[in-house]
Amino acid sequence: MRDSSCESSVVADGARVAVGDSFAALPVSVHSAAFSMLCDRRAVAADPFREEDMQRLATVPAYRALANEWGYDAPRKLAVLQERLWRVLDRQNDGDVRRAIGWLDALPTSGMVALARKLAG
Repeated sequence: MRDSSCESSVVADGARVAVGDSFAALPVSVHSAAFSMLCDRRAVAADPFREEDMQRLATVPAYRALANEWGYDAPRKLAVLQERLWRVLDRQNDGDVRRAIGWLDALPTSGMVALARKLAG
């Protein structure tokens, strides 16, 4: 049975067009890896982040919002998010990695939070 949650929007309506247009400009290999990861419901093993990692991430608005939302589960979920992002990036050449990271860095906070929710499960 197909998982329809992978077809739903990962960003709020107000940011969907801008995020979609910028995502469309990424290489096809990034699209393929990202969609595969978004639709992959298998568990991801990742060691929870340590306190110092959490403090560093708290300087980024999206990660601070996620840590507040996820509470005690934030160290594990943020580690899963990182692992899934690495799996997408590991499939790319250096130029495509730079473009994908640039895209992630340019996402509005609401877009990054929505994407992170989907990836972290």
